[in-house]
Amino acid sequence: MKKIMLQLVYLMMCVAVASAKLEYGACPTGISGIWPFDLSMFSGRWYVTHEMDKSEERCNAWTFSLNNDNQSYSVYNTAIRYDKILIHTGTAKQSSSEEGELSVSFKDDGWLQSARNYIILMLNSEEYAVVYTCTTRFWFFRTRRAWVLNRQRNITDMNSSVTSSFEPYGMSESDFYPVNQENCSF
Repeated sequence: MKKIMLQLVYLMMCVAVASAKLEYGACPTGISGIWPFDLSMFSGRWYVTHEMDKSEERCNAWTFSLNNDNQSYSVYNTAIRYDKILIHTGTAKQSSSEEGELSVSFKDDGWLQSARNYIILMLNSEEYAVVYTCTTRFWFFRTRRAWVLNRQRNITDMNSSVTSSFEPYGMSESDFYPVNQENCSF
């Protein structure tokens, strides 16, 4: 029985490592989204122009659309990895009525995944947004992800107001990599 449990823990750790960069330590506390936050300002099409940690994906785009219940949003994410188009669909709900925190769940997440807390650190609804998430895994590891989103696809440089938002959260401009948005077929 002990051997089976160890194998299961090992398998879970392999899956976690494969899905995102695994770091030692718990997720930071006290990070909250912008306030006040109006989810309708976040709706529409966004292009991922920079992301924390390098990825093999390119042409990343997120679309948030208000559902008929007027309380949740459909999430439609697209990307290309190894010349295959990836599509992830899900639902986003605002975690609190006035803060920029979204509970996002995707339909294609495996059984190990649960809703993620996406924290909107910065938002200029007509130009850019900075989104952060952190998930504690196995009590003393974490996976952190962050994205710089833009309304225009081919933004290669981050402006100073975006990069200044990183420091309070233990991130710097050097943690982010540009996302290739060239030759996107959709």
